[in-house]
Amino acid sequence: MLELAVTQRVILDWLVEQVAERLGIPPEEVPVDAYIDELEIDSADAVGLVTDLERWFGYQLDVKAVWRYPTILALSGYLAREYARGGPGARMKRNDSLL
Repeated sequence: MLELAVTQRVILDWLVEQVAERLGIPPEEVPVDAYIDELEIDSADAVGLVTDLERWFGYQLDVKAVWRYPTILALSGYLAREYARGGPGARMKRNDSLL
């Protein structure tokens, strides 16, 4: 496993890749400012995405955050801020099987 500085960009890129894979489209076609519920992600994929995020972050996420931060861009910002609360220089483990 590698260590990555947690930034909104790292999280945004990961979310885009995951959504693209689940939708079967190229990552560059994923609109980061569209509402997540408009992206045609089914509930099983949404649960899988949250589960993968929790494994990546190493703790349980607030599921309601997806509704409070309803776009990929907004959600990535929220997740980066939440992780940063762990202190300066906070790091998360990168599990290549999740990326």
